Amino acid sequence: MKILMAGTTGLVGSIVRDGLLNDSNVSKIISVQRRPEKGLSPKFQAVTVPVPDLLKQDNCYEGDVAICCLGTTLKKAGSVEKFRQVDHDLVVDFATLALRSGVKTFLVMSSIGANLLSKNAYLRIKGEMERDLEEIGFESLVIFRPSLLLGKRSEKRFLESIAISLFPFYRVFFRGFLKEKMPISARRVAERILQFVHESSQGTRRVSNLELLDEG
Repeated sequence: MKILMAGTTGLVGSIVRDGLLNDSNVSKIISVQRRPEKGLSPKFQAVTVPVPDLLKQDNCYEGDVAICCLGTTLKKAGSVEKFRQVDHDLVVDFATLALRSGVKTFLVMSSIGANLLSKNAYLRIKGEMERDLEEIGFESLVIFRPSLLLGKRSEKRFLESIAISLFPFYRVFFRGFLKEKMPISARRVAERILQFVHESSQGTRRVSNLELLDEG
């Protein structure tokens, strides 16, 4: 199995990447990224592509499954428009490249509450991204919608780090209908993505935070 991937250096993406490297059923991982990355494994190939040139690639990379773990925050992006460029435009461009490469199954990270009609810019753009991915025409599209991700990031996010540090004290309140919003470990999300790499399905499936939390 050949995997085409974007977002291999992020919180969830790096765990997914390492899982794929240890998967004997995966023969090759082609990572489309902005910065070079070497020395991981003979079956890992990093393709460095400037963001504006993503759709200008003449060659198709061949892949059975594509995984997209791209994402930023409004604060880090600096503006709604720059956030849109990463969490919508870049994701959709990568998906278009994946379809060109023969990919039939596309797995993507979105967010709990994604809604193209939302007044919240973050959730609205995530919703628009989901809509536009559905229009591309993959045989199978799996959209993961996690809540706040727990894990060690390379960059500091002040409010998020406070929420994470206090989580052991307030997690008891995430019961009943609130359980859907419970923060979730990045490793758990990555594990569920890796499970779906080997599952065959048709059409679009949205995997809720509650499903991601389910250990069954």
